[in-house]
Amino acid sequence: MGETLPRQLWRRVRSVFLKGLAALLPTALTIYVIMFLYGFTKDSVSKPITTFIGYQMAERSESCRRHFVEEYGVDENILEMKNGKFVHPEEVELELSEKLPWWPGFVLVLVTIFVAGIVLASFLGRKIWRTGERTLGKVPVIGIIYPYIKQVTEFVFGEGRKTPAYSRVVAVQFPYHGSWAVGFVTGYGLAPVDASGGKHVTVFVPCSPAPMSGFTVVVPEEEAIPLDMTVDEAMRFVISCGVITPEKFLTERGVQAVARGETRVLDSGGRAETETENEGKEKEKQN
Repeated sequence: MGETLPRQLWRRVRSVFLKGLAALLPTALTIYVIMFLYGFTKDSVSKPITTFIGYQMAERSESCRRHFVEEYGVDENILEMKNGKFVHPEEVELELSEKLPWWPGFVLVLVTIFVAGIVLASFLGRKIWRTGERTLGKVPVIGIIYPYIKQVTEFVFGEGRKTPAYSRVVAVQFPYHGSWAVGFVTGYGLAPVDASGGKHVTVFVPCSPAPMSGFTVVVPEEEAIPLDMTVDEAMRFVISCGVITPEKFLTERGVQAVARGETRVLDSGGRAETETENEGKEKEKQN
């Protein structure tokens, strides 16, 4: 017996809706990420820096206070001074944070980053920086946190990315035997584990669709299957939950599905089917 008209209509409406969602979701998520980064940079980085600089300038210069009042509409009564200090410092900070533009702090951060890069490009600059790092390493609390943060940043942005071991993409059996996950080789295992027999490697397995978090596993080196996949290709595979698979890694069924132009949709039972299969079934029922 064929499907009823309401059932057919519902399947068609759902299919059209999912197509629209698939088309608009990447754009919406991209805009969301950009807006999030913009808001974070503005409120958590630029504004505090601009407010701090504006506060220090206003406290030390009457001309700056007058400029803030005339140019940005800062309340003159809040800027009351006594013995070279603001009478109401908390209110001044709040007023400056609301009235002063946020972008000077952002520009200052960019300039500082470029200047630091130029300085560290020279031999003398690197030597001075290393001396400063050794000094920080002796400071309580900071000396405990700083080295580990430095290792992570070097892995992401620095020379660690140029080391072959840190750019290898592999497939490992995770989270259980027979289940495979894509990961990145980040090290050469642990000595006690190697002592138990065989060489091991340390692999970071990112989570989908948010690869900022994940799991660190130590596996036998022979069980980490090398993948001829760039780091960018692997990240796209992880973020897309496996939807974006490099063509050279498609299975025979995957190649055939791409050739047929199949688009996966979910039916009401929760099982994934393709539109081609759905249309074929509808035609068979109608016949």
